Amino acid sequence: MLINKKTNCAIIGFGKMGLVYYNIIKKLNLNLVSVCDLKESNKKNLKKKDQKLFTKNFNRVLDNDIDFLIISSTADCHASYAKKAILKGIKNILIEKPVVTSLKDGYELMRLQKKYKTRICVNHNEFLKNNIKILNEFSKSKKNIGAVNSIIFTGGNMGYAMNAVHVFDLIAILAKSKISKVFNLFDTKKTKNPRGRNFFDFSGRLIGETKNKVNFFIDISNKQGHGRNIKILYEYGIIDIDFLSGKFSYNIRKKKYLKLPKTRYNTPGEKGSFKFKIAPVKITTLRHVEKFLTNKNYIKLERAFENVKILIAASINKKIKLTNLNRIKSKKKFSWA
Repeated sequence: MLINKKTNCAIIGFGKMGLVYYNIIKKLNLNLVSVCDLKESNKKNLKKKDQKLFTKNFNRVLDNDIDFLIISSTADCHASYAKKAILKGIKNILIEKPVVTSLKDGYELMRLQKKYKTRICVNHNEFLKNNIKILNEFSKSKKNIGAVNSIIFTGGNMGYAMNAVHVFDLIAILAKSKISKVFNLFDTKKTKNPRGRNFFDFSGRLIGETKNKVNFFIDISNKQGHGRNIKILYEYGIIDIDFLSGKFSYNIRKKKYLKLPKTRYNTPGEKGSFKFKIAPVKITTLRHVEKFLTNKNYIKLERAFENVKILIAASINKKIKLTNLNRIKSKKKFSWA
């Protein structure tokens, strides 16, 4: 149990998410010993009494006795900061997504984690959102809906590394299986990331398949500027969720028509919709931090690295076929933020 005032914490990267973690540390009454960011101007976001803890020098952070390190910098620095922290003997590290920007860094981080028995959590918190619980409870109550066959996600140009990694998690949760194959129809022009002119992301369409043969399609092209929606196609029904408005809609074949062939797609259905409350990032992140500090069902490095493999597999795909994630090879370091 690390949730107590004796737990020494440090934050690396004090932008938007760094501030979220700062407020979480205060809420959980943990002991903040250092905050590091390359921008001196971000110091003003700390309470006056904590401004003395601010530094621009990462090595100075490591001079402290740290129980829990949070790395919320841009992704290009995640691996280097985490490696130094592991070698310094820090045993509990939380990293923002995407966890790394290359296969080499991912495998090296996994090797060091195992060697030094370090716990690493990556903040993929999709499984802690209200809509997942609501969807699971609803689908269990409607047993005649059948199994998930296909998943379609559409939205504005949110970036694959920045936001679609959460969609990968959502697909794996709904399909109850890991993503195994992908094929991209990415936009030719890369999307500039607002975190800096050196950072770019992918936009466009992605087709894929999970290990248990659930198909999925993601469309977040650079021509789209609004929306975040998922449609789940079951054997005998469709569920549609709008993540911006919190609207949940469904249309399920009525039980007495289940014995009819699937070609009878227009049989009478049970239809309806309702609203649900959308949990903000600060709430799902708090839930994830609590789970990590109490060692309960958090997203580990291995699982987060799978999402990086999906991104890389998609980006290097040059053939009109699905790329198997276990066969990818790439030395490239990507400019994700």
